[in-house]
Amino acid sequence: MLTLDELTTGADALLRTVEADGQCPAPAECAGSRRPTGPVAVRPATGPREPQDEHAPVRVIEQVEACDDRWRPRKAAGRPRETLFVLPAADGRLPDGPQPALRTLARAGAVAVAVASPHGPGPAVPALAEAARRTGLPLLVPTRPCTAPELLGLLLQRLAEALRDSIEQRDRLLELSARLNRQGKGPGPLLHWLGAQTSSRVTVLPGRGGRGRADLPGTVLEKVAAGRMRSAALETGGHHVLLHPIGAEAPHRILAAVRETPWPRHHSALVAQAAGQVALLQHPLTLRTRERRLRRGETALRTSAWRHLMAGETTQAATALEPLLPELLDADVCQVYVVQCAPGEDRAALAAEIDAALGRRALVAAPAEEDHVIAVRAGTDDPEEAAEPLRPVVEARPHRAAGASRPVPWIRTAHAYRTALQALAAARDGGGDRVHVHAGTAPLAHRLPPPARAWAAGLLAPLLALPEPEREELIGAARLALDAEPPRPARPTGTRTHREAAARRLERVMELVGLDRTRPAHRAVLELALHLADPPTPVPAVTAPTLAELLDQDAAREYAAELLAPLRADQLGLLITWVEHDCRAQPCAEALGVHRDTVSSRLAEVAAVLDRRLGEHGNGSYDVLLALVIDGALPPGILPAASGRASPSTAPAPGTTHLGPPGTARIYNALLGGEDHYAGDRDMADQVMAVFPTAGTAARANRAFVQRSTRWLAAEAGIRQFLDIGTGVPASPNIHEIAQAVAPECRVVYVDHDPVVLAHAHALLGSTPEGRTAFVLADATDPGGILADSCLTVTLDLSRPVAVSLNALLHFIDDGQDPQGIVRRLMEPMAPGSYLVVTHGTDAFDTDIPRRVSRIYCRAGLPATYRDREQITRLFDGLELVEPGIVPPHRWRPEPGAELPADTDVLMYAGVGRKP
Repeated sequence: MLTLDELTTGADALLRTVEADGQCPAPAECAGSRRPTGPVAVRPATGPREPQDEHAPVRVIEQVEACDDRWRPRKAAGRPRETLFVLPAADGRLPDGPQPALRTLARAGAVAVAVASPHGPGPAVPALAEAARRTGLPLLVPTRPCTAPELLGLLLQRLAEALRDSIEQRDRLLELSARLNRQGKGPGPLLHWLGAQTSSRVTVLPGRGGRGRADLPGTVLEKVAAGRMRSAALETGGHHVLLHPIGAEAPHRILAAVRETPWPRHHSALVAQAAGQVALLQHPLTLRTRERRLRRGETALRTSAWRHLMAGETTQAATALEPLLPELLDADVCQVYVVQCAPGEDRAALAAEIDAALGRRALVAAPAEEDHVIAVRAGTDDPEEAAEPLRPVVEARPHRAAGASRPVPWIRTAHAYRTALQALAAARDGGGDRVHVHAGTAPLAHRLPPPARAWAAGLLAPLLALPEPEREELIGAARLALDAEPPRPARPTGTRTHREAAARRLERVMELVGLDRTRPAHRAVLELALHLADPPTPVPAVTAPTLAELLDQDAAREYAAELLAPLRADQLGLLITWVEHDCRAQPCAEALGVHRDTVSSRLAEVAAVLDRRLGEHGNGSYDVLLALVIDGALPPGILPAASGRASPSTAPAPGTTHLGPPGTARIYNALLGGEDHYAGDRDMADQVMAVFPTAGTAARANRAFVQRSTRWLAAEAGIRQFLDIGTGVPASPNIHEIAQAVAPECRVVYVDHDPVVLAHAHALLGSTPEGRTAFVLADATDPGGILADSCLTVTLDLSRPVAVSLNALLHFIDDGQDPQGIVRRLMEPMAPGSYLVVTHGTDAFDTDIPRRVSRIYCRAGLPATYRDREQITRLFDGLELVEPGIVPPHRWRPEPGAELPADTDVLMYAGVGRKP
């Protein structure tokens, strides 16, 4: 549509408005001709517009029509339309009575009249302007001299251009609406475009309640929302508002468009048409929202069913699948497929392809691996043929690959998943066929004899204390995380993936059973136990073998020989080095003196030969690690010597089969030649003595220092209270026996975190009638818990001096746990005159042996940190060192004439400090 303002303003204006009290400019001023000669003023066509009423109605021109010499319309009268009438030049020959003629034109729909001026405004224009003012019609003159036919042609051309622009604007509206509909988007972009086109603010108001804006009349909104008004145009608060209902059903949502000036008719029409398009866009958007909710619900059911299957819960899985695949679990066996996405591929789209390829009769889900899609279907007699439907899917895009398990009972879905992952590794690294079916060799867990289940049940026994739903969730997630790569760093949004959640649950499971999630050997042991005890059951009433005994079976040796047989000597050497460096390519490459890419390439070749996926995580790596230990290529010490774990309340008595990982207290007992330890502890002690032959000498030197320092504190320093943290397995004479021999009133509190030490507490709790002893089961890394324990507070009076002993303990606390801070927190509440007694392993005399010993302990999940003399001295900050200061334990006030070992045979420092 064309407006009067568009004809009279701007650089391309065709007309100017004539004011009755002004002067008409000469053609020279208007179009480069002569100066004005009459008293008529014309609004300039260019430059800033004069101030006008911003709320004046916008005059829209629907048609342009010429008048005859008597100023009558040339066309027959019809429905009045907004018309701009073009009048012949006045030239002083006005028809009789211009006022009646102008009123006739106004009744015919005139919005303005334009007087042609071939020679510029004439002398009759002022009188005509006054008559037009009385009639209420604007009087216009051309910006340059032109005849009536010329002016009519120019105005019709401008009207045609405006109509074309209006049509193009509506076409753009329809094109934008169609594009948004194809893209599945809502009407937001269309509303933004409409506001820009109409210089307005456009929004959609809710229909329910009838009110969406406090500044709009509620009654009008309610009527439009209820469908009682087809549309509404109103002025409120200095704004002009258009309201249109959206959709066919009440209550309608409302399209509201607001601008500060009155609405031109063509803009009003555009808003009305846009309301229809918004309705069309919102209808499929509502359907898509419902579809998305349904898909999310279906995905949740599929994920739940998959987790139940991984946990061996076939009944719960069948219940979850009842709405989707009610007959899936009717078959006796299943087959699992794992398909790897191409880089950057949409996993949901690939899942849809797989679902279609398998006839929509399979459970298709997304596992912890973010680039994998899982499918589980009823198994067939020919697994190779059953995998064929996936071949077109895999070959449709480069870098896709698929691995398939062999048919297994539904209860063994977790095992089938692991073998499918191994087959995927072969398909991905084999370089040929990208669809691979697992060869079907029996895993280690299926070859071990029945007592192996007792070992697994003992290791997993702490999980039985959890509520069954929590236990099942933890174990299902742990199984997934054991096979998955570690999670990537958290996204900037903070959202967490399934893989991150599974990793957290795996960490908790391993903490509960006393294993370290960061160590591949520990993860391998947990995976073996989960395979054997599926689900975890109470410990059988049989003697459980140790892990070393379990792996020293003919069936285990046959498994290892079968798995490693295809390897060349150089490939076997690569695997040994790789496993020794925690299955990490970079440290392995540094040890071999080659580039990381070389190691990765060689590992890929080995993975293809073994039909296993080899990485820092994953069951393929665990299989290889266990096989190398069984075969003797790696020492047993690389594995945690675990055959179960007991809680403190059920700590085994001496001489029974141990159900837990090695303990520093029991290893120390073995080094001293004692008998209160178990096979796993003895094995650890043997490994230590293999690299540190004088470890027994060091243990005895440490014990002798403890006895001498205790005697000195009681006899010469006058100490009557002792706090011994990290007590270890009792061996007479104990601290209370030494101290009470000097002063029977001495009081001693022993602290240790090992339940086995608690089982021997009867040896520590004997006391003289004058004195007192107590035992606290606590960890040295929790000083606050130790000091707040009621057994300590009723035994020791911290307002009087106390001797705090930390003997052979702090080297088992790494720097991240702040050993110096632990000492400081222990000594802060002690009274002046208290003492600190410390012995600590050191690498000051030899660096190679401490490094190797530390490595042995770390492999068993017992981090050991040897420190130099300066670091050990800092433990006594704020205290006064007792002579001779920080020295090897055998050199601290030795007995006269005693034969002292070499410092390199002991590798420890000792010291006593007094709190001033």
